[in-house]
Amino acid sequence: MVANLRDFKHRFIVVIDDTDRLEPAEAAEIARLVRAVGDFPNIVYLMCYDRDVLANSLQNAIQVNDGKAFLEKIIQISFPVPRPEEFDLRRWLLEECGNLHAAVSEKAQSQDVSERRLAAVCDAQGQQLQTPRDVVHVINALRLIYPSIANEVDFADLCWLQIIRLKNNDLYKWIEEYLTVLAAVTIDGAAINEVDKTDFAKRLNTLMPDSDISLSPRSIWYLGRHIPSVTQNTKGTCNVFENVSPETFAELEQNVRLGSPHHYRLYFAFAQPAGALNDSVIKAIIEKAGEGKSVVTDFEELIDKKRPQGGSMYEVLLDRIKRWPVERLSLQGIKTIVAAIGDTVDRAHQQEREPGFYQTKWVWKNARSFFARALERIAQDERSAFLSDTFSDRKSIGWLVSEIIGTDCFAHGRAGSKPENYGKCLLKNEELDEAIKIMFSRLAGPDRDRVIDVPDSLAFFYRWKQAGGEEDLKKWMGEQSSTDSGFLKLLHKCRSWVASSSEGVSYPLNKRDVEAFMDFDAVIERLANISQDINAPEKDRELAIVLRAAVKTDD
Repeated sequence: MVANLRDFKHRFIVVIDDTDRLEPAEAAEIARLVRAVGDFPNIVYLMCYDRDVLANSLQNAIQVNDGKAFLEKIIQISFPVPRPEEFDLRRWLLEECGNLHAAVSEKAQSQDVSERRLAAVCDAQGQQLQTPRDVVHVINALRLIYPSIANEVDFADLCWLQIIRLKNNDLYKWIEEYLTVLAAVTIDGAAINEVDKTDFAKRLNTLMPDSDISLSPRSIWYLGRHIPSVTQNTKGTCNVFENVSPETFAELEQNVRLGSPHHYRLYFAFAQPAGALNDSVIKAIIEKAGEGKSVVTDFEELIDKKRPQGGSMYEVLLDRIKRWPVERLSLQGIKTIVAAIGDTVDRAHQQEREPGFYQTKWVWKNARSFFARALERIAQDERSAFLSDTFSDRKSIGWLVSEIIGTDCFAHGRAGSKPENYGKCLLKNEELDEAIKIMFSRLAGPDRDRVIDVPDSLAFFYRWKQAGGEEDLKKWMGEQSSTDSGFLKLLHKCRSWVASSSEGVSYPLNKRDVEAFMDFDAVIERLANISQDINAPEKDRELAIVLRAAVKTDD
C-alpha cells in the first residue's frame, strides 16, 4: 500500500478543521491517528485549530505536562493565520445584515435612516467581534430570529442586541430584566424603590466600565442611545429609571424600538409582552376611525378583554393612543376617536383595578391627554362645534365633569389656590363656561338619573359643586335621599379610598366629605335609626351598619 501511494502521481490533502472544538478525549484520538499515519507518502494533513485551546485539551486528555510541546511532536510545520482586520469583520457584518434586512423586511422604513442606524451599530458594537466565527454566529442568529418578527421589531436594535448576547451575556440578561421592570413602571404604574434602583445601577456600572469613553460600546452613554431611562452622571456612573418624556416613548413605540415597553419582549421571547396590544389592532382602529366609521364597539370589546397583570386592554389602548402622533391622524379620525372615548371611558374607569398606594387611576387622565392633543388639531373655526358635540352627546358624564371641566376649573383658578399645579388649561374661559352650561343642563334633565352611577362619585360631587352647581347638587342629593335605600346608596358613593402597608385597603366615610354636602349630625342619626329599624329591609340595615363603622371623624 505504501509503495502504491509512493507511485501515485498526485497528492492527497486531508483537511481536519475545528480540532479545537472537540472534546479533550476526541482531540487526543485525532492527534494519535494523525501521528500514526502522518508518514504515508503523497498524503498531507492540514489541521486547523486554535493552538492554545487544542494544547490545553491534549494536556488534560493525555495527562502530559506541556500540551504545546506534545503538539509540536505531531505538527511538522505550522502557519499562524493572521488576525482579521476589525474593519473587514465589521464591513462583512454590515453587508450580510443589509442583505438579510432587504430580503426579509417588508416595512416601509426610510432607507437612509435604517441604513445609517444599522451602519452605526455594526461599526460601534461590531468592534467586539474578533473572529469570522463571531460574525457567522450573529448572522445565523438573525437569520433564525428576524423573519418571524420582521415587521414588529427594529432590525438595527435586533442586530445590536444579538451582538451583546454573543459577547456579553451578563449585559444581555441585565437589559432584559431592566426593560421588563421599565415596562411595568411605564404601562402599569408600578413603583421601584431606591434599593432596587441602586442595585440595577451598581450592576450596570460593573458591566459597562468605560465611563469616560463616550463612543465605546462598553460605555453607559452608548447604552443610553439604545435603552431609555439610562443616563451617565457627572461622576461617570449611571442613573437608571430616569424620567423620560412621553414624546420619547411615543417615538420608540412608533418605530417598534427595543426600548418600547410594548415591543421589547419581541426581542427576547419573539412574542409581544403579556398584556400588550398588537400594533395591527391599533392600526386597524385608527384606519377605521379615519374612514369615519364608529369605533365604539372596538373600544368596548377591549374593556372586556382582561390583561394577565390586571386591568383591561382598553387601558393599554389609551396608553398607546395618547402618545400616537396626532399629525398622522386625519381630522375625521381624531373626531371619531374622541367620540369613542367619550362614550366608553366612564365604563372603563368603573372597571379599572384599584390604583395602589399612589391612589391614581389612569384611564380618565390618559383620555384627557388624547383630548388635549386632539384639540390642538382642531381649527379655531371648528372648535366651538366640536366642543359642543363632545359635551352635549358623549355618554361619559363622569369624565366630562370630573376630569375635563373639574381639572380646568382648577387650572383657571376658579377652584383651589394654586392653578399652576393643575397643568395647562384645555379650554378657554368662554369655552369652559359653555361646557359647564351644557353639562348643568344635562344634569338637570336627561342625565339626572345616571348621576348616582357615575364612577368616582365623590370626586364628581366635588367638581359639580366647584363648577358652580352647589345648589342643584344639594337638590339632587335631597331627591336621592328621599328613600332610605337611595340615602344609603348616596353615602356609599361618598366613601373614599385609602391604602396602607399595615391595614391594606379601606373605604372610610369621612366627616369632611359628608359635611361638604350634607348635615353630618343628621346623617349619623339617620344611619343609626336605619340600622336599628327591625322593619327596614335587611340589606338596608346591613349597609347602614357597615357605613356607621366606616365613619371617620378625623382625617
